[in-house]
Amino acid sequence: MKKRSIERQLKKEIESASPSDFSAVFARCEKSTVAQTEEVLVGAGGEEVRSPRRKTKLTALILAGFLFLSLAVGFLIGGIRGAFDSKLKFSQGYFLLDINPSVEVAYNEEGIVTSAVGLNDDGKALLVGLALTDKSYQEAADMLFERCYAMGYFARGREDNAMLVTALSEDGEKDKAMTDAIRSALANSFIKNKLCGVVITGVSDPALEENAKNYGINAQKYGLILSYLALGGALEEERYASVSVRELYALIDGKEQELKAAKIAENELILNKFERELHETLSEQIEGLLDTMGVYLSDEKTAQQEKLEALQENAAALENVQTQTERKQLIDEIILQLEGLKAGETDAQVLAMIDNAKISVSVLYNFFEKAFILLKKESATPEQICKIRLWKFASYGDGAEDVGFEEWQALYEESVAKRWYEMKEAWRKARKQDF
Repeated sequence: MKKRSIERQLKKEIESASPSDFSAVFARCEKSTVAQTEEVLVGAGGEEVRSPRRKTKLTALILAGFLFLSLAVGFLIGGIRGAFDSKLKFSQGYFLLDINPSVEVAYNEEGIVTSAVGLNDDGKALLVGLALTDKSYQEAADMLFERCYAMGYFARGREDNAMLVTALSEDGEKDKAMTDAIRSALANSFIKNKLCGVVITGVSDPALEENAKNYGINAQKYGLILSYLALGGALEEERYASVSVRELYALIDGKEQELKAAKIAENELILNKFERELHETLSEQIEGLLDTMGVYLSDEKTAQQEKLEALQENAAALENVQTQTERKQLIDEIILQLEGLKAGETDAQVLAMIDNAKISVSVLYNFFEKAFILLKKESATPEQICKIRLWKFASYGDGAEDVGFEEWQALYEESVAKRWYEMKEAWRKARKQDF
């Protein structure tokens, strides 16, 4: 290949690799060479000597070639490094996210989510309508964080925003790469949303750690065992080391569901009892009013008699209502009718009876309402929990905080890790009031 052809090919390859970096260099090289003609000088001894201009041109070509090779090697190394950096490799497994809602998210070696399940009622509610499958772990972490925030599990102005995350391989060993990656993603979510919040990857409660050593386990696992035993569960000490964290969450959920079913049955009995007493008391009060007021009323149809008859009809209708809304409307109407009976009444005994009837009906109905609310709370489905919390916390905690969030996380992380189960129990009690 001729020299000019070689130059053109080299220039083409350099410009193709990085025209913005090398076009100016090559232009300067060519300007200093092409404008000059080749010259052959005769030395003192009669030999031919190439002009220094030819050397300049050759030097420029060598420089350009060296720069091209450097760029090519740089691209190659950068590409290899990028290929390794862009995709972290994990052990196929799952990460557990625990606040009070507890969820398990399974992932493959590329960190892609393969499934997600709630480990308790709040965890199931957290996942309602949330499609995490086939998302990257980063996307899943963002979606879970946003849902937790939307449902009021995190809030501005609070200093107990926190979560525990642990990633485990299928054989139960800790997946440090995923644990660190998911922790970093969630910690950044706190910062991005301007929330004071901490992400911990283990429990370091000194008392738990001391007792956990006796069984050769860590504080987090021992804490879960104690939580299960506190619910009335039974687990032999010989199994403490072999039972997995995943199994412990399942045992806790099973016990909670068992206690929940018993509580629902108890509340239904209480509700039925108050409903019967409400009907009986109302009937007795109205019957007493009719008997007493009948003494003072003439045989002719009077306004008071009409009021009493309307009251009697509503009392009878109370036994046939189908919904809580209908019952509430009927009780309100009955109380208004009792108040209406006082209009124009002068007999002290009748007035006292009317007031007693109002008080009895109101008190009993309030007890009935409380029992009904307790039953609704206990029997709420994950879908209902999700809907209620999303509605309640739709505009909760507006206004960004102005603090150093990274410094805050570093300051509080150790404290949260030491008080994790104490904080969780406080959250559990507080969230029962959210409804």
